[in-house]
Amino acid sequence: MEYLAEYTRLEVIKQTERTQRILAVNQARTEAEHMKAGEKIARKEAIRSNKQRAEAKRSVSIRRTDKKIGRKSSDHVGWELDQAHLGSNQGVSQD
Repeated sequence: MEYLAEYTRLEVIKQTERTQRILAVNQARTEAEHMKAGEKIARKEAIRSNKQRAEAKRSVSIRRTDKKIGRKSSDHVGWELDQAHLGSNQGVSQD
């Protein structure tokens, strides 16, 4: 009878240790998954932020280009050259 009691006690201890190991592994896995999820969210936010920054830079660049084009077209230098070029081609037929 003592042998059976001792055997049962040892089995309970083994099962308890096994359960604790399994719980520790599961907890570590869960923490790793949470870290991965957090990193994924951080990457998405960084990508979104970078896209917004790039879009803002493109907007500024386009506005600057438009402003420069506006100044050049107000000088009428390019316009006069275009008119002279068009005038020289008016007498030529393109058959």
